[in-house]
Amino acid sequence: MWAILGAEARRQRRGLELIASENFASRAVLQALGSVMTNKYSEGRVGARYYGGAAHVDRLEALCEARALALFGLDTREWGVNVQPLSGSPANLAVYLGLLAPGDRLMGLDLPAGGHLSHGYATPTRKVSAASVFYDCQPYGLDPTTGLVDYAALAASAAAFKPKLLVCGASAYTREWDYGRLRAIADGCGSLLMADMAHVAGLVAGGVAASPFEHADVVTSTTHKSLRGPRAGLIFYRLAHKRAVDAAVFPALQGGPHNNAIAAVAVALREAATPEFKVHAQQVVANAKSLAAALIRRGLCVATGGTDNHLVGPLHTCHTCRTREVLRSVCGVGPSPLRLARSLPGPSLYPRLSPRASLDPPLPVPTSGAVGRASAGPDGRPSPVTARRCGCDREQEQPRRGRCSGPIGRAAGWRAARRGSSHRARPHRAALRRRRGPPSPCGQHCLRLPQRVLAGRGQGHHGQRRGERQWQLWQRGQWRSHVARLSGLAGRR
Repeated sequence: MWAILGAEARRQRRGLELIASENFASRAVLQALGSVMTNKYSEGRVGARYYGGAAHVDRLEALCEARALALFGLDTREWGVNVQPLSGSPANLAVYLGLLAPGDRLMGLDLPAGGHLSHGYATPTRKVSAASVFYDCQPYGLDPTTGLVDYAALAASAAAFKPKLLVCGASAYTREWDYGRLRAIADGCGSLLMADMAHVAGLVAGGVAASPFEHADVVTSTTHKSLRGPRAGLIFYRLAHKRAVDAAVFPALQGGPHNNAIAAVAVALREAATPEFKVHAQQVVANAKSLAAALIRRGLCVATGGTDNHLVGPLHTCHTCRTREVLRSVCGVGPSPLRLARSLPGPSLYPRLSPRASLDPPLPVPTSGAVGRASAGPDGRPSPVTARRCGCDREQEQPRRGRCSGPIGRAAGWRAARRGSSHRARPHRAALRRRRGPPSPCGQHCLRLPQRVLAGRGQGHHGQRRGERQWQLWQRGQWRSHVARLSGLAGRR
């Protein structure tokens, strides 16, 4: 377990994290999350618990509620908050349970248009979200020419459908919402307005995103995205809906709250109220706008032509731009960030912002064996040919030269050649030159796997053990450092 936690910490510290729904919690938040509040069970609300010994838990939850209301500048005579939801989707479902009856109508932004799964997503053949199972859900979409919410079409659709609850907010929408216009649409069809600000809550707190509180009846949020807190949820409601929402959270949907998470939320809310957090939120938006502008300059079609928040995404329907070429040049292998994030070390990308439909189809898997591994022949020994994956993202049958490192593999495997004193770097560079094979058709050099590694598999007891060990090192990408140790190049003085 210690090794797993350490490995994940190193991955987060060394990687480039570009997943919009993730963030880095502070040490204080992590300490509160792992505190003794984990041990206490406290079903109920402040001052009305089903268990004894909850005096300190009551103080904790009341403090968290006060900080949440103060952070967003809400008047306690008009607004209340429930800090017990376990995350954003349970918070949304609790609002539906409290304000709607089974079969009532609900409208939310369609999932392919950037909406969230919990806003009632369903396909023609399957009710995917729990909301779509219990309620009559109809999605609204975007203007296909601009990629923005089509408020005129939404108003017409809402007037015909007459939902009881209109939901706004998204998980992959890069522009501001016009909450005033949404309020007018909701009033026109006699519905309540719920805003899901899970992604932009930290930006709203930092004053760099529009606030939904002036117009919405209910506002939900997570705390682990732009608020940089633990994984938990919040429900803000006008006091007219207090009893219904609180009863939906407990006992209708949840049991005892996670008091350690509430403690960590209280710490995160205190951090978000500092001037430093406002500067951080401003810089997040500035960084996102700068990234979008740089991608556009390099020929990538960005959704809506830019961004107003922390999200940047490629245009879903564009097939004529240089999206594939730009992604190849940025990532080094493969055009699909989704596939890259799942299979290779490198940047962690948000799959919703890079749908596979707008990129290349999945690469064909060669029948001779797995990519980057020597396949077995009919006699069980390595086959004379194997698939090779190059930086140009081609799969080819070539005489065995081993695994092509590509631009990412070479940089990761031979960083030692660029570090340290010169008497250490020179042998590494020389070994790198010796181990490179002829260029592949894409112009990338391939790293040879020595024939003795292949020949050592199955030749006697000692030779088999040594060959299998070297084979495993090569498969894990550790062959280069192993060669350096054996040849006395590593740690040489």
